[in-house]
Amino acid sequence: MLISLRVRREWIMREPTILLTGLTGILGREITPRLLARHPDARVLAIVRGRNHGQVAERMDEVQRYLRLYWPEVDLSRLFPLPGDVSRPFLGLEEEVYRRLTRCVTLIIHG
Repeated sequence: MLISLRVRREWIMREPTILLTGLTGILGREITPRLLARHPDARVLAIVRGRNHGQVAERMDEVQRYLRLYWPEVDLSRLFPLPGDVSRPFLGLEEEVYRRLTRCVTLIIHG
């Protein structure tokens, strides 16, 4: 499931929100389930690179299959991909989305 390119207004000032880069890499696949388990009330937003939404969805599906296999007890409903690219301005996100993230993200993990 791809998250809307709009960061939901209700996320601001609610649950802890973690911004994660490198989700699809080895480190990201190991950090993510631990974050979800250790912070059961947190939402994890992951910047996922891709040329289009289809490619982002494919990469996300691959990660979710891995996590379901090795971490079946983890609640993946709190993991949301954000199509972007950390090497680009505003993390490859629309400027408004980036600005909303700056108001709601409580922890950043750059993997």
